[in-house]
Amino acid sequence: TILLIVFDELMLIFGLASALSPPSAGRWPLFMLSILAFVLVIVKLIYNMNKAGEERGGDAEGKFKFVAARTMEIWCAYPVLFALCECTSTISVELEIAGYAITDVMAKCGIPMMVLVWSIAERKSMTLPTLLTAEKSSGSD
Repeated sequence: TILLIVFDELMLIFGLASALSPPSAGRWPLFMLSILAFVLVIVKLIYNMNKAGEERGGDAEGKFKFVAARTMEIWCAYPVLFALCECTSTISVELEIAGYAITDVMAKCGIPMMVLVWSIAERKSMTLPTLLTAEKSSGSD
């Protein structure tokens, strides 16, 4: 956990230094150091999520791995946006704001919502009889 925090802080520090440095000073080397720390964070989190899933086994393992993969896929949009916005100024400020907003909503609301809906659907299928099973039981009387 300490290692994960250190990598996360390094990623933020190098990213901030890249964003605040003048373009002539070279933002790319600092950005690359930030990306290196980002990759280490991703690898550590995927390892931890896969390990947690394997410890639970069965359906939980598949769900843990699925959620971890979707989360990492969304998180990969952040460095792409940063490179396009801060390092190259390829896209406008308006698109930058929209891009970060959409990515934030997907990462911070979409993934938890997916897990919530998934768990509610499972509970309903385990605890509540479906319409088809209710019809079969009433039709056999």
